[in-house]
Amino acid sequence: MNREKGLTKTFRNDFMDLFDRFDFDMPFMHGDFAPKIEVKDLAKTYQISAEVPGMDEKDFNITLKDNQLILEGEKRDEYQDEDKKKGYYHSEFSYGKFYRAIPLAEDVDKDKITANYKNGVLYIDVAKIAGTQSKTRKIELTKH
Repeated sequence: MNREKGLTKTFRNDFMDLFDRFDFDMPFMHGDFAPKIEVKDLAKTYQISAEVPGMDEKDFNITLKDNQLILEGEKRDEYQDEDKKKGYYHSEFSYGKFYRAIPLAEDVDKDKITANYKNGVLYIDVAKIAGTQSKTRKIELTKH
């Protein structure tokens, strides 16, 4: 039984080390609130979407640093202590600050990044440099 616990702990550590090597910040590593993101590779752009319901445009700070798109923000608690006394009983809503660093590909045009917020989703479009194509190569799987 102890061996199984040790293996599970080792696997978990190896798994987290994998993300550290890729330098991709996991949502639970920075901040109290962790919005989920989605990154799409479209023909002429990369589109990054983040689920952030209940926030306003003023709650976000989006920057570009060292070829990483940095998303920071804060989702504020809507309820005050007075509200709790007036019948506020239970909440599973998430609140707090968040920080996400998304590594960008080498083919991005850093001067052509736009963002908009609609229906609880933050959309960021990062244009690709004209004339570049993503390099894809099939890796053959061999038997041992």
